[in-house]
Amino acid sequence: MAPTLILTRPEPRSIAFAEKITAALDMPIDVIISPLLKIVPSQVDTPLEDVKGYVFTSANGVAQTARLGLDTALTAWCVGQTTADAARALGFNVKVGPGNADDLRNMILAAAPEGPLAHIRGQHARGNISTTLSDAGLSCRAVVAYGQEALPLTSEATKLLSDGGTIVLPLFSPRTADICTSAVGQGKGPHVIAISSAVAKAAQRMQPQSLTTCEKPTGLHMIAATLDCLKNMTKDHH
Repeated sequence: MAPTLILTRPEPRSIAFAEKITAALDMPIDVIISPLLKIVPSQVDTPLEDVKGYVFTSANGVAQTARLGLDTALTAWCVGQTTADAARALGFNVKVGPGNADDLRNMILAAAPEGPLAHIRGQHARGNISTTLSDAGLSCRAVVAYGQEALPLTSEATKLLSDGGTIVLPLFSPRTADICTSAVGQGKGPHVIAISSAVAKAAQRMQPQSLTTCEKPTGLHMIAATLDCLKNMTKDHH
């Protein structure tokens, strides 16, 4: 029986992820897309006219550029390659970080750009970049530009997790791990690919059959780890 890949990111990103996985496999897999977070733009009252650059820790933040009237001639400090690609497409002068918030903060501090900077972020964000930069002497203000509204799993995904089928479940946030945990039944747990140790910790409660934590918290590492997991399944069945 073919394994099922359950993807929980917003639909466009899940589709892109699925396409990369299926293109690299020579085995049949089923794919269920069940987005667990919906991006909801929020009212922004933080002044932005005087900022000298922006910090983006997600492509969702970059997507708020036109709505907020951000100046694309300024520098965008981006957490990793996916976020950087989104910012570059809009014309920003992009600085690409190493993939996580702590290392991005250290990179910004080492470069010592002129402030103030503005961290365009969601309501739920890991790594308090604006505070830690400001505490280190580089003015940075947090701009909460959107919320991440939780969505329920689809009935198809819920049934599979409850029944304990052969499931590969890449997870990108502790919140999505929590939502999935509530659906896991008494059968076999899923094979979880976690983007970070914080996500892996949240996923442990669903008693996964296997739990892989990415070497680096990037989309490319998530794809590689997911492919490894799926390919190991085919070896086990031969």
